[in-house]
Amino acid sequence: MLSGFTDNVQALLLGTNIGGLGTPIASLASLISLRIYARMPHAQTGRYLLWFCVVNICLLALLLFIAFILF
Repeated sequence: MLSGFTDNVQALLLGTNIGGLGTPIASLASLISLRIYARMPHAQTGRYLLWFCVVNICLLALLLFIAFILF
């Protein structure tokens, strides 16, 4: 959707990948997975959100580090 506004495809892909990390609200797929999980019997939504945020923040830090090294 944004590709028509830029010629810098590499930066667009990097920004899209980094922008999808962090919180469940950052990605529609994350919200869908949270909703599916919440419907499961014995779901621990709070624990899921905590684990989700920890993993995503670690991946965000890793991608930002790699981005700063490459660019």
